Amino acid sequence: METLSKRSISIKNKYSNELLPIVLVIADYIAIWLAEYTSYGLRDFLVPETHFHLSWLSIHVIVPVVYILFLQLHHLYTRRMQFWQVISGLFKSVFYAVALLIFFIYIAQTAASTSRLFVALLWLTSFLFLVAERYIVKHILGHFKLLQLPVLIMGAGKTAAIVLDYFKHDTGVSYDFIGYLEDYTPEAKVA
Repeated sequence: METLSKRSISIKNKYSNELLPIVLVIADYIAIWLAEYTSYGLRDFLVPETHFHLSWLSIHVIVPVVYILFLQLHHLYTRRMQFWQVISGLFKSVFYAVALLIFFIYIAQTAASTSRLFVALLWLTSFLFLVAERYIVKHILGHFKLLQLPVLIMGAGKTAAIVLDYFKHDTGVSYDFIGYLEDYTPEAKVA
């Protein structure tokens, strides 16, 4: 068997399984925090007669931790998936996080002082911000070829060309094609 790999695993991709979850948690925290402030601002803009107050602990700790917990439970930090699967996982995570936050609001008996409009806006903005953030982060990492999972393709025929094309165009999976292993003459697209 002949090995035709052109390059080895680069240092910027060597620890991608360890560093990518950290990058995504930080980016998700920022997206959730921005969604909270956007929802708060929209709520105050739409209902200017009443004032709604959120505690520092809720904004910076409780809400982001609940969201990040559900994002982790849906394997959005540890698994490489197609982008539509990431969006599906984000939708489920946001739904469950908001449901748990509503449960906390009723358990803490703060429902009377909590704006329902804020909760609805938080659900919408957090989903939109998380999807946009994931797309932007993955696009930036892909553009600079950072934190990608190295992939060696076994074979280099037409099927390998299709798989390689998939790896290069899917935003969610973040694979870095490092070479192929083939007995026969490879397809020009793969070589």
